[in-house]
Amino acid sequence: MYTPIYFNDEVISQLPVYDDLLVNRALMAEDEIPSQIELPGTLYCPIGAYILYRGRKYTVNTIPSPQVTGDVSGLKYTYNITFESDLYRLYDKKFKHLNNKTFSFYGDLSELCLLVVSNINEIDSGWSVGICDDLGLKTVEFDKHDCRTALDAIAEAFSCEWYLSGTGKEINFVKQAGNVTTLVFQYGRGKGLYSLGYQYQNDENIVTRAFGYGSSRNLPKNYRDGATELMFDGYYLDKNTDLYRVKEGDYVNEDIYPTIAGNVSAVSAFDPDAATFTITDSGLTFNLNTYFSPDTPKVSFTSGQLQGQEFEIVTYDNTSKVIKLKVATDAAGNNLPSAEIQAVVGDTYTLFDMYLPDEAVQAAEDKLQAATQTWLDENSVPRVLYNLELDPLYAKFNGIMLEPGDQIRVVDDALGIDAMIRVTSVSYPVNFPDIITPNTKITATIANFIPYTTTERVVSDTIDNQHEIKVVNRTNIERARLNALNLKKLQTRIFNPDGSLFTGTDSLVAGMATFGYDSQNMNLNDVVISPNLLGNPNDFKISGGQLIHYIYKIEGLGYIWTLGLNSWTGLDPAKYYYVYAKCSKVAITGTWEISETGVGVNDIPGYFAFNLGILYEVNTDGYRTFQSTKGVTTIVGDQITSGLIQDITGQNYINLTTGQFNMGDADSGIDWDVTNPGFLTIRGGIASKVIQVGSDGVVNARISGVTDAGADSIRFASGPGDEFKVLDNGKMYATDAEISGDITAKSGTIGGVENPSTHVIEGGFSILQNQMAMNLDHGGGNINQVLIGDNVISGVFPNLKATGIFRNVVPNVSSGDGVNSAMVLEASNADTNIALEIVAGDIHFTSLPDRAIGGATYTGKIRAYTDADTGIQYLTIEND
Repeated sequence: MYTPIYFNDEVISQLPVYDDLLVNRALMAEDEIPSQIELPGTLYCPIGAYILYRGRKYTVNTIPSPQVTGDVSGLKYTYNITFESDLYRLYDKKFKHLNNKTFSFYGDLSELCLLVVSNINEIDSGWSVGICDDLGLKTVEFDKHDCRTALDAIAEAFSCEWYLSGTGKEINFVKQAGNVTTLVFQYGRGKGLYSLGYQYQNDENIVTRAFGYGSSRNLPKNYRDGATELMFDGYYLDKNTDLYRVKEGDYVNEDIYPTIAGNVSAVSAFDPDAATFTITDSGLTFNLNTYFSPDTPKVSFTSGQLQGQEFEIVTYDNTSKVIKLKVATDAAGNNLPSAEIQAVVGDTYTLFDMYLPDEAVQAAEDKLQAATQTWLDENSVPRVLYNLELDPLYAKFNGIMLEPGDQIRVVDDALGIDAMIRVTSVSYPVNFPDIITPNTKITATIANFIPYTTTERVVSDTIDNQHEIKVVNRTNIERARLNALNLKKLQTRIFNPDGSLFTGTDSLVAGMATFGYDSQNMNLNDVVISPNLLGNPNDFKISGGQLIHYIYKIEGLGYIWTLGLNSWTGLDPAKYYYVYAKCSKVAITGTWEISETGVGVNDIPGYFAFNLGILYEVNTDGYRTFQSTKGVTTIVGDQITSGLIQDITGQNYINLTTGQFNMGDADSGIDWDVTNPGFLTIRGGIASKVIQVGSDGVVNARISGVTDAGADSIRFASGPGDEFKVLDNGKMYATDAEISGDITAKSGTIGGVENPSTHVIEGGFSILQNQMAMNLDHGGGNINQVLIGDNVISGVFPNLKATGIFRNVVPNVSSGDGVNSAMVLEASNADTNIALEIVAGDIHFTSLPDRAIGGATYTGKIRAYTDADTGIQYLTIEND
């Protein structure tokens, strides 16, 4: 039996349909027909060639190349070709919105599905929107997705599932894919089952007591005595505690918080120059003014052209029910509302960042409790994965064609199973049910959860909440696995274009070199290997974690195995041990093991043995070393693909998988993510022309060694306009500087100085502790001096305490006209002018002839004269 292979709608070859030509389909995952064709000649099957199966197109997306075997009697060409459904076409289109590859989109499932369809139809017509359940509105973040991974991002955000229908180009988003069937499978003649096996998955993750937590938005003041998240009465729910004891877990859903279903009944006319606009909600039953919190209250539209936009509330009039809102600006810098995008009557909205009435809080708590109960129902029982082989005759006679997502009833008295369980993947021959032979085999994987893999990461209501699962980097793992498989293909496709090989005795020439084995082409996540545990060389431990394989996989489950901790004590110091991962072939679980002899990948029935490395015998220094043997290094052309590059000491290395590196010793060197996680550390000096620091593409500060302005070249600078900078000549410029400590300056202005310690300014002016002084020394004792402060002449005249001294003893004789003044005081332009006022004890003197002080009148004179005998000048203040 053959099926045509088409290219450009013309038949170019025929595909043999053997009993082992299978269709492999999984829930939100693969849909492909892998084939192996053996021919006596070459096969023309280019990229874009396709077959038709049950109304769907399955296309060749990678060039098949033959493996040639045989001898002079005849050659055989074996081709491994995978025909892939249109699902894989989604990988070819980058997911964008308004030409942005990184963006947020607020909408419901139908709007997001339409966005995916619009994208893919740009390069591959015929895609359409199918069924989209109404699961509310969400903001979904996209960052450099393609259309295929966008499906996962949308499903994860809405906690739902997707599937393709029709000819394979109709995209559907539903709460749960598949159908609930009445099919019953159990052992026995005519009952449908050939075999049934099962594997428990992570029993430790059972939760029997679930605490529910919502968002912190819109909670009342002093909510539940200071609680910062939404909670329901009683705080937790129990289920199956009698079976599995109390095992606590948290259900967290940030999308649950008090809301209202507001409805716009009127809108103000659009004014492009206005800073505000208004909406009216005549149905509001409470006064917003009494519920405003210290936060800025906001209106968020949940429908209409402004859907997803938030606007700050300026005022609210409870009489007219008018809410005045502040005009907002979108991500592109445009004002909203605009002439094209406005609110209209009938739009719906809710309120954010304010208190809400008790009934809204209670409704949110009820919603949280119901969601917590649903989550607890799914997580309070062990996860079980079943592998079924169905009786093909039973399936044919009963018209059974299982689809991923379908629910079937499985009964097995010996295993104690009688439950409705979902089909997660199915594999069956292409020619079923038309042809059934003794070799016809139908297998299915069913589970009471969706097998969680990194390649198809989605959180549905049958999977743990994403807050409780650590997800490894899906993009890097997918890329690594794809590259590993491509390099594997390259081994059979590379050829010698020169037609001859160099055969020198000391040289090796090859088109490609691979060091390592397929079974060791793997990586680890969150695994710690501990030889010499607690200083004992005969104790060894490996932590739990994940093994990510780049070649091997379990169909329908993936290629990431979860392994538990294992440890060994009392090892023989004279022996070395092989360390390997014993991984199930039917479940993504495994254990760490050691052996005194090497273990092949298929030596253990039902398991893969993935060799990790060798634990050496105890050396002369009294400890063991562990040598990893995992990974593969490939050299082809000018490219080397590997995991770790290091020197013989292991001190200098570059880990190409994690990005970590270290160069140098403890005193001088450089490393990334080693000394300080997430940081580049430089041990020792650094020399550079320019060093810049910043974030979000903006340089915030720099150190420069560039001399581009002579002595005025900038050496240190910060701020977008160099608000702070230090020049090559030592000059410093700062805006709004706050300086503590001593200051020494040659010139300048200092204002607002309070109780300084030592400030000296060129020109003889100084501010000392509790003193201010000006000293201009002209030499020979000729000075101009002002001293003001606390006892400014203490030590000169021990018994005299003065707070001010003014001296002018600079020679100033010029034709008899020279005049020296120690102080000039002037007061004028007032009703009463006092140039000098002196209080000595209880007597008050002024430069006025008389003044009333405290009910008495005091008069005085200020008189200056020269003593006739001594020539000394005196200034006296006398009572009349």
